[in-house]
Amino acid sequence: MVSPILINMIVSSVLSAGIASAVSPLAALSRSTMAALQMLHVVIAGGFLGVLIYHMGMPIPPIATTIVFSLLMSIAIAELIERGFTQDVAAAISAFTSCAIAALSGFLASRISSTALTEAWSFLIGSLVLIRITDILTLALLLIITTVLVLMFHREVIYISFDEEGARAMGLRVRYYRYLLYGLLSVVAVGLSMSLGAIIAHILLAAPGAISSKISTSIRQVFGYSLGISMLSVCIGIVLAYRLALPPGAMIGVAVVLIYLVFTICLRGFRR
Repeated sequence: MVSPILINMIVSSVLSAGIASAVSPLAALSRSTMAALQMLHVVIAGGFLGVLIYHMGMPIPPIATTIVFSLLMSIAIAELIERGFTQDVAAAISAFTSCAIAALSGFLASRISSTALTEAWSFLIGSLVLIRITDILTLALLLIITTVLVLMFHREVIYISFDEEGARAMGLRVRYYRYLLYGLLSVVAVGLSMSLGAIIAHILLAAPGAISSKISTSIRQVFGYSLGISMLSVCIGIVLAYRLALPPGAMIGVAVVLIYLVFTICLRGFRR
């Protein structure tokens, strides 16, 4: 009989791969991959802050605080870019602000509770083997929302990244589409961190889109290849984790890196 824990792990991994495959190409095509990666700092800061608030006696789930904090930081990044900052500078401001908040929150949380840092650490390494039905339902809902938003608005988001002035001349609300992009990246980063951990989540957010954008000839192919790469990474990672008795999240990350290296080597060989 198959263990319910294994079933939950597989289902949550597949859902996570589906979410990443929808957003990763959007980040790559809109040239926002580095902004997606810096969300790692935001998720860590939000996680530490959420744990601190919870252990201070406020009955607010840490994941709720993390989502709110991540959304606020994503709006801040979008607004900085709207006011003339480059994407790299806006991401850097967000990163060092988040690092400062994470350091302070972690220190204060450790003084309040001996288990606080352990709880916050779960945002980094994930907890696939401890995934719950409620977490799976949350990931399923996030997959539906993400897919719908990407299908509806991916053209506008990509267009404003390449020709912002032209988009404004056409009457597109560039600020709101930028809010949508960074807000989507932040919420997806938090959602994936619940299952895979922030570190592995950001590998999945970056690699599939980076690979698929290099080997595709159309936007449809980019999203299709991204889905295939994400699912392949999850399958390889789970098999490696099961065979080697290692953390599944970490093995999924290893699988993504290996696939990226293989594609990079093959592309260089083909070009020669």
